[in-house]
Amino acid sequence: MDVLNRYFLPIKEFFAGMTPSGRATSALLLIVAVVSLGYVFTREFGAGDGVYLLDNRLFSSDELTPMLAAFSTEGLSDFEIVGGRIRVARGKQAAYVAALAKNSALPRDFSEILDGALENSSPFEGRPKFEARLKNDKQKFLAEVFRQIKGIERAAVLFDEEIKPGLRKERVVTASVSIKPAGMQPLDEMLVNAVCQTMVGAVAGLRPENVVVMDLNTGRSHIGSPAGGATGGGGLLAQEQRKQEENWRRKIEDLLSYVPGVIVTPSVDLAPERVHRTRTTAFDKEKSIPASHLENKATGSQHGQARGGRPGHVANAAGNTARSLAASESNGATEAEKVRESSETAVPSGEETEKEFAPHTVERVAVAIAVPTSYFAKVWRNQHPPAPGEEPREPAAADIAQIRQEETAKIKQLVAGVLPQAEGQADPSQLVQVSDFQHIAPAPLPEPGAAETVATWLGIHGSSLGLLVLGLAALAVLRSAIRAIPPGETIDGSEPAAAAAPDGEKGAGEAGEERPLRRFSGTDKSLREDLSALVASDPETAASILRNWIGTPTE
Repeated sequence: MDVLNRYFLPIKEFFAGMTPSGRATSALLLIVAVVSLGYVFTREFGAGDGVYLLDNRLFSSDELTPMLAAFSTEGLSDFEIVGGRIRVARGKQAAYVAALAKNSALPRDFSEILDGALENSSPFEGRPKFEARLKNDKQKFLAEVFRQIKGIERAAVLFDEEIKPGLRKERVVTASVSIKPAGMQPLDEMLVNAVCQTMVGAVAGLRPENVVVMDLNTGRSHIGSPAGGATGGGGLLAQEQRKQEENWRRKIEDLLSYVPGVIVTPSVDLAPERVHRTRTTAFDKEKSIPASHLENKATGSQHGQARGGRPGHVANAAGNTARSLAASESNGATEAEKVRESSETAVPSGEETEKEFAPHTVERVAVAIAVPTSYFAKVWRNQHPPAPGEEPREPAAADIAQIRQEETAKIKQLVAGVLPQAEGQADPSQLVQVSDFQHIAPAPLPEPGAAETVATWLGIHGSSLGLLVLGLAALAVLRSAIRAIPPGETIDGSEPAAAAAPDGEKGAGEAGEERPLRRFSGTDKSLREDLSALVASDPETAASILRNWIGTPTE
């Protein structure tokens, strides 16, 4: 306490010796200085960098609207929206999160959307009402899923079902998805297909052809196609071609990643047929199996005539002659003849192979590659580094031409090694075309001038700078007010006792007063002991000091 009294007692004495108006002015100036400096240091240095709310989370415009309303309701304005994120002062995250929770403005996760539908249900609630609320929350859930996809800013989902009248009572489900892509870019075709497939998997009974995706940037609607089809833009063949070209582009870009600024454009030709089958049969004659056997038999017989004359009226007219008897005898003999025929039919033995190929197979891939000319110059500089202490040299035109030829051949050979074998193309490198282009750097942005820089800085830190100047001005005014008060003036305006003494005693009195005052203010003894010592040594000086402290009434 004695140490504190030693430092604060002179201030207290000075403040007590001031006029009431001076005290009020000094107090106000001191308050302004403390508040201004405190605000500057706590705002600029304590929270100047700031932190992003909810772990640097990116909020959509639909989420920011209720959050800003919650901040306004709770009187919180010390925040900044930076690219969809909310930056707040360091140490105030809890206040902002509490404001969001109090006003039910916290962004909900996927699971919380469906959990709310189940938690709010009641045993007295009818089934139609429960299904309607569950359907509404499912629409919000799907919209939130689509909003998390890169390139989608906002999304809204609606789906409904209808029971057609008739004996079959067919159930028809339709869906509509409205998507606002980020910026002004149109909706990508592959993204449309992904949205349609997600809707089909999330809504029972929904067919792809009953899904309509609306692009809010272009106003174009995309209708899903049946299973195995594409969502517009040329059918399955065109979709598969774009997919294959994208795959080959990524593969070749990864292969040429050592070339900065390379441009790769592949062209893929697909087989037009959707189903391709090949059947091959191989026969083995030696292993043939007999299937049938046929055998025919034929028997023939001939009988001779009886012994007698020649038939007719002449035969019996005359007697037998030698010629007629011989002829009759020979014609009476019998002869039999047998004929046998057989045939066999054999079934050939062998193997039969049937192959079915995938639809729209890749038949030919051609690639066009563009390399910046600056790459050839960098390769030459790497091959010819300057000696220590020398300036780097610039390559000549002939050197650049040689490097271009070598690198072009290397790129062709490298890319040709990953291309599929095309029918009728013996050399795959003929499918690779490499060219160079002059990289044109964009014009540098003009740097802001000194006046613009100062104006921008004042716009950001103007309020803090004003408070700092105000605080320093208050301290300066307070200091000048303190120094303007005469050192020997008292509250009642009376002169000190030493001034009323004769000239001959003035020097001794001042010297005698100065010595006890130095001893009084420089020791660590109690006030009572100091006063006793001062009275014993110099009663007149002690009386003068007491009058200055206590004050004497004026007559």
